[in-house]
Amino acid sequence: MLDATGKPDFDRLCRRARTKKRLDVEHAARSDPAALFVFDLLVVGNRDVRKLPLLKRKELLQDALDGSQRVRAVQYVGEQGRRLFDAACQLQIEGIMAKKADAPYKTGRSRDWLKIRTPAGRDVQEKRSEQWDQR
Repeated sequence: MLDATGKPDFDRLCRRARTKKRLDVEHAARSDPAALFVFDLLVVGNRDVRKLPLLKRKELLQDALDGSQRVRAVQYVGEQGRRLFDAACQLQIEGIMAKKADAPYKTGRSRDWLKIRTPAGRDVQEKRSEQWDQR
């Protein structure tokens, strides 16, 4: 879920995720639609593209989305990772993903990608842990 400025809002997403009744879900989809940010593409049609390099998969992803407003591709920034991280800190979003441009897709954790949390992201992680502990 995005706020009015286009910034991800985790609390809003949690409230939306708790919506269960069909009519309420349909109303929320119209009145306050969610956006899906896609990092990668694994299959195009019937073709498995996991062995292709990340940048090629991202190109195929962009073609597949063809201007969709609700499903958006996360852009690759190349050598600008530090600037992206600084911007994420300034916007107080959770963090960024770092992936090797030439890496094929691998299931599970690998050295080819990193999840890099900002200070705000670490705060959110602590908040989530506290919420789970209370259940």
